[in-house]
Amino acid sequence: MKRRLLLLLFCLSVLLLLGYAATGLYQVLPGESAVVRRFGRVLPERPEPGLHLGMPWGVDRVDRVAVDHLRRVVVGYQEGGDAAMPPGQLLTGDHNLVNVQAAIYYKIRPDQVADYVVQADRVDGLTARAAETVMAEWVASRTVDEALLNGKVGLRAALIEQVQGNINE
Repeated sequence: MKRRLLLLLFCLSVLLLLGYAATGLYQVLPGESAVVRRFGRVLPERPEPGLHLGMPWGVDRVDRVAVDHLRRVVVGYQEGGDAAMPPGQLLTGDHNLVNVQAAIYYKIRPDQVADYVVQADRVDGLTARAAETVMAEWVASRTVDEALLNGKVGLRAALIEQVQGNINE
């Protein structure tokens, strides 16, 4: 009777240990890049697409990022805001107010995935702030007529050039 109980406990503990070890099994899909963090520190290894076995749960954390996915951040004027001065309402050089809204699209570079994973919760906010800065500078340096007539073309070019430059710094 004792032997059966000991054998049952042994088998149960082996199954639990195998189950815990299986939590280290992860898959990286095509179009994804993975970053492995061991106890929070980013490891230099970059797993290629496929099935991998790492350290179990609690030791390793695997963050998979779709590098071919197009991300979107909308900045500027939003309808229905309760604020006295809604975001995206900008002052032109001749002291008129214009409502400006832009959508910023970006992709994660495969060589920058580790930096993205560490700062992922801040990326959209920083991108929005960089775009808002460029929009405010562009609108403030033009009259209301210039902003309304040339805004779609001129502001787009300024956003593409300057936002990327601000983010790279």
